[in-house]
Amino acid sequence: MKEIPLIQLLSIWFMIDSFVDRAEPRLNRLKFNSLIEKFLQSKIWICFYFLRPKWVYMIISFGLFFHACIDPIDLNLPGDRDYLVINGQVTNLSESYVISIKESGDFSSDKTPTETPVTGANVYALAKDQTKGIFKEKDPGFYVSDPSQFIGELGNSYKLFVELNDQNLYESTWETIQPVPEIGEVHFKVITKSLLNEVENIVYEKKVHVSTDVLFPLGPDQVFLIWELMGEYEFNEQKPLRPGQTNKTCYVKDDLWLGARAILDASSTKPNQTSNQILIELDMNYKLASAYCVHIKQQSISANAFAFWTAAKELNDQNGNLLDQLPGRIRGNLTNPDKVDEQVFGYFYASAVYEERIFVPSEIVLSQPAPCPADNGIFFGICHDCLILKNSTHTKPLYWIK
Repeated sequence: MKEIPLIQLLSIWFMIDSFVDRAEPRLNRLKFNSLIEKFLQSKIWICFYFLRPKWVYMIISFGLFFHACIDPIDLNLPGDRDYLVINGQVTNLSESYVISIKESGDFSSDKTPTETPVTGANVYALAKDQTKGIFKEKDPGFYVSDPSQFIGELGNSYKLFVELNDQNLYESTWETIQPVPEIGEVHFKVITKSLLNEVENIVYEKKVHVSTDVLFPLGPDQVFLIWELMGEYEFNEQKPLRPGQTNKTCYVKDDLWLGARAILDASSTKPNQTSNQILIELDMNYKLASAYCVHIKQQSISANAFAFWTAAKELNDQNGNLLDQLPGRIRGNLTNPDKVDEQVFGYFYASAVYEERIFVPSEIVLSQPAPCPADNGIFFGICHDCLILKNSTHTKPLYWIK
């Protein structure tokens, strides 16, 4: 076999390298990461195969020399750091409030950061009227208040304090609970969207737009709103019955992603003017086959909190990764007074809340085929035992439709 000169071999190397750089994004979208790794590895051996023996010996000797003589360099890359992430809120509802504290790895990489709960912290909220709310650790990294001891009040302002075991103290800015308007009429509309599938072909899917009419009677001070939504659906078993057996019904909480947080800047909206706001887009699938309840929390927030959640939604839209804990990727309103340059992520905010539950109309849910009986095997297990579903229960909620 004819040997290839070193200069030609280098040309082959850079040509292959250029091809991989251009092909890698598309291969990544198609989930061919292992193929890329194998190709990169084979590129090295392809070049060594054609290289003259004297160049192989020289390269190996050169590498061994530097491996023996050069100490490893600690570059202190961002991925080597852990960042503190604090999230939580105080509202005017008579319920427990939750503050989550964790350390998260590098946010600059494409991988989902590793997260470690921060335990043993001293957490409390202080009000302008000197009311103090203590948050006790219930689960690792989650601190919960006692509603019999501490409830937020409309018009009052609150600041969060977090003291860690290493004596570092973190505090938020003051956040005020502003009035919130009532939730207006809720609308459901079926639409058809064109989307790209995994191989970049256009497909058409039906979605359900959930929107609400927003009335602003409160004047210019009440201009920022945020909605948190949670879904809940009914799942009916259907299995071959033995004597004494019955098919049961489960009620399942549907985990909705960050996109379920709708936000609105109403600074240009005049009092008593109505605006229609899209809250969420639901998939038309088996979850809508029987009954689906949408839980809506409409909240007032400060201008700074609005800016934080706007950045969170923009990051979600850019990444398209719904599994990321996006609020942990954005700097918020918490700082370490003794280390002002330390980066702390997340946000603590205070809000008034108006709640409502509404069921998707029957003409929409009944148009979806029931998942059971399952002949294709996809739903086989849960059609026999619906408690396999995450966040499911046999207990029927008191508010559920008959």
